[in-house]
Amino acid sequence: MTEKEAKKFKYFSIKNARTLEGVCEDCKPYKDWFTYRRWKAQGEQIAKGQRGTQIKILVEREIKTENGEIKKERYPRTVTVFCRHQLA
Repeated sequence: MTEKEAKKFKYFSIKNARTLEGVCEDCKPYKDWFTYRRWKAQGEQIAKGQRGTQIKILVEREIKTENGEIKKERYPRTVTVFCRHQLA
């Protein structure tokens, strides 16, 4: 994942945005909150001992059906995100 890709999101969730705003009012959702992997792609490191905030997201995957068609399916997943204040 490149730095540019790490800053782009395909889907936005208002519920997750409100949750993250409640945790840290100074940080903007989808601008200051990223997963560990996205921070790492941007060249940043999470400070030792920091605990992230868990949010639910929808992940999309392609499934091949019995008759050979490709079907897209979305399923929920919990991920941990970190605020810019938690960087080393």
